[in-house]
Amino acid sequence: MLGRGFVLSTIDRRTRSLSVMTFIALMQTKKMTYKDWNRKMNLRSLHLAAERWYDFNVMQRDYHNWEHANNVVSALPHWAPDSVVLAAYWHDAVYVPGAQNDANENASAAALALSAREYTDTKTRGIIDEAVELIKCTTIKWHLNSTNIRVEELVELEGRAMLLDADISPLAAPYEKFLWNQRHILTENGLEWTKENVRKSSDFLLRFTTCREHIYHTEYARGKWERDAYANIMRYKTFARDF
Repeated sequence: MLGRGFVLSTIDRRTRSLSVMTFIALMQTKKMTYKDWNRKMNLRSLHLAAERWYDFNVMQRDYHNWEHANNVVSALPHWAPDSVVLAAYWHDAVYVPGAQNDANENASAAALALSAREYTDTKTRGIIDEAVELIKCTTIKWHLNSTNIRVEELVELEGRAMLLDADISPLAAPYEKFLWNQRHILTENGLEWTKENVRKSSDFLLRFTTCREHIYHTEYARGKWERDAYANIMRYKTFARDF
């Protein structure tokens, strides 16, 4: 037995024997201690636990769903801290269309805190607490902040910048997927795909191009998505005008 906290991935469904072999290999090649391994398994368990929260009102979630959460995780740079990855899984765990005053973000943060209350290891608790605070920053207000987060000047905000960038990485999706996303965001909010609603949707997205110097905060995200996101938003503006 590898002890409390050891869980098998429900994604790759490896056998217990293979997981033990992986454990031994990591111990040898990466000089991981048992505590390190157990901490990683605890965090992995928390990643997967988020899915249950996304299932609560799954029929209302045309966009802010478990697929979106996994897309945000995938968009993070490979060096993203554990707290940022954890926050990405949980950032829309509670989502009620039309909720005001940052209610969804605060509720999602509370859902993680509640689900992780049993973890007492100091380092794990630090990761969880940081993730909780990061989730609270995924609000519209932060997404449309009037200045870019200067990571090179405020290193402590790098995790926030990474998460915000990954959350809006779909703006740079291939245009047909971009359109699909906008349509499903409207239907998620009980709105039809009409000229008026498309125009309002376009006006909202245009704010990302005018509220600050860059759409994305980090050099990584700007190099990867800035040009495509800007092109999609401008093309959508024309589409809304000619709808």
